[in-house]
Amino acid sequence: MIDVRVLEVVMLSSFLNSVIAPLALLGMVSATKKPNVMISTHSGMEEQGPGAELHLLVCLHNAIDVPCSINLIESFRGPDACSLSVNTMHLIEYNERTAAQLLYRRDITHMLVGGESKQISDAFEAYRSQVAIPMRHSTTVSFFFNMHEDICRSAEEVEASMIVLPYHMLYRADGKMQVRNSAIRKLNQRVISHAPCPVGIIINRGLGGTTLWSASGMSKNRNVFGLFFGGPSDCEAITLGGRLAEHPDINFTLVHFLCSRHREQASSQVSSKAAMVQKSSPKVNSFAETDKPPDQMFLNSFRRMYEKNSRVFYEERTVRTKQNLVATLQALDAECTLFIVGQGQSLAAAGLMRSTECSELGPVGDLLAHSLSSITSSVLIVIKSRSHKSFLL
Repeated sequence: MIDVRVLEVVMLSSFLNSVIAPLALLGMVSATKKPNVMISTHSGMEEQGPGAELHLLVCLHNAIDVPCSINLIESFRGPDACSLSVNTMHLIEYNERTAAQLLYRRDITHMLVGGESKQISDAFEAYRSQVAIPMRHSTTVSFFFNMHEDICRSAEEVEASMIVLPYHMLYRADGKMQVRNSAIRKLNQRVISHAPCPVGIIINRGLGGTTLWSASGMSKNRNVFGLFFGGPSDCEAITLGGRLAEHPDINFTLVHFLCSRHREQASSQVSSKAAMVQKSSPKVNSFAETDKPPDQMFLNSFRRMYEKNSRVFYEERTVRTKQNLVATLQALDAECTLFIVGQGQSLAAAGLMRSTECSELGPVGDLLAHSLSSITSSVLIVIKSRSHKSFLL
């Protein structure tokens, strides 16, 4: 018969081992990190210019995100490999399972947790050995509610041009989107609010395949469409698309959406596609509004910059209703591999459509992310920093 006091000691020891000790260990790990610092918003890709080095901080949660991440990195690897540097970060939620794994590690500075972490690290190391770009892989273990601090701090340390985050939903074989973890969406929202640079949310619909090693080589002649409606995020997205156009296997098309103000043109669709050659359209007004200098100046500058690039094209599409827009996007989707879009603030201002499910993505990103849109291409939604103020994490 077990003595009552012995049983109490055993239960107390078990409690200390499973709760107190992991929390103490997490405190020790946190102490090795840099103290809270003032995070300041630095210039985005548009301000940096086309010749500036692109610093990417690519985050992922598990092995499912690896092929898409590698393929996205490969897309930015133009002829001048020196203009790109990449930091990848494996995000691991701190819970009972990871706490137990960390507790019994002899070296807490080695942050690999579980077999999947090693697979991810090996996959990026194998890719790095094949390309001539500087890459560094790291792992962070945090609670979801404060994981954005680690991400934003790392972005500041590496002077990231953009943070890339996986979408909180996964694309299923039947074409529907399935929630992977609702906490990931809240994490993305916190990063967007506190990021010192633009944030890209990647909606993966097969970009790079489904296995760890399927992204070792990128398919030829990929078609990337940059959707421009107006606003700072859209300018940032198109600037990013211009960097993609430097890859010899990528064709980039800037699609400038216009809004007809005349009833007789409500059902018309204007499409002018040529290598940076504009056709006049006097009876339509841009969502960006041509009397708005920043957007028009940006478009003119971008087109002049890439007018001699035979793989960069320009289109104009006229839409009046949400149904027109959905039909246009579906038509583009038939020949598209990746959509790049900003938040499309001018669409919301025009009253054409409003964000419903994921307001942080903007009205266009929300539409492209929704299963009902029948879009099968992957989507990169670029969200520019909300403020140029400093954030205290």
